[in-house]
Amino acid sequence: EDISKSDRILEEGHILRSQDIGQLAAIGLKRIKIFKPLKIVIFSTGNELLNPGMKISQGKRYDSNKFILSSFLKQLNCDIVDLGIFKDNLELIKQAIVKNSIDSDIIITSGSASKGEEDYINKIIHQIGSIYISKIRVKPGKPLIVGKVNKSLIFALPGNTSAMFTILIRIIKPLVLLLSGASNYLPKCYYVESGFSYKKKSNRVEFLRVKLSNQNKKTIAIKHSKQTSGIFQSFIESDGLVELEENINYVNKGMLIKFIPFNEG
Repeated sequence: EDISKSDRILEEGHILRSQDIGQLAAIGLKRIKIFKPLKIVIFSTGNELLNPGMKISQGKRYDSNKFILSSFLKQLNCDIVDLGIFKDNLELIKQAIVKNSIDSDIIITSGSASKGEEDYINKIIHQIGSIYISKIRVKPGKPLIVGKVNKSLIFALPGNTSAMFTILIRIIKPLVLLLSGASNYLPKCYYVESGFSYKKKSNRVEFLRVKLSNQNKKTIAIKHSKQTSGIFQSFIESDGLVELEENINYVNKGMLIKFIPFNEG
């Protein structure tokens, strides 16, 4: 009654869910072929960074980026190697990249990627590998570096947590899924009605944090009051991001806008 002998129940590139695994068991399959999980090395850079639990002092801050990265990538079924925090030392960072680029698929760093920080990552990849992208027209998240050293792709993310998390959702996750063998790797999105007005520059993509509200049988996006890059709590208090493309320079109430949920799976 459920399926016929000749039915195809899963396509190649499908991301396995609990119901998929249950159906495989129901038809008697003990083993299936899967893509090998990606090995991803992560580390943070910055003299000001401390691990949670350490005593904080003037000019220091706790490193949250590494924990976001690790948790996020584990949900994508990647094998994670966490190297911790590196001080702003070009040679130490260079040695770590060279050593781990031999047998890892991807290396992801946070910090030392923008001109406002010690721009070590850009210099290092120029010396020992290839750079494909050095910055993008995105707010927040402009200082993104994409390159390659040996067999490893390098993604150098901004140290600013709001920028890093935005790029992680919109760019890094689809790339990781694609490299993992997934056929559906782009983020799920849908259009909702804007509950706010907003002006933006037309030469860049901009992401806004929003909360969804059901009003008069419509789903309305309400812009969070705190959008500055130094505020991360607004990500906790929002449901997702609104993506405003380059050719958009204003948003009026009632317009349909592109919404990417944080929990789209």
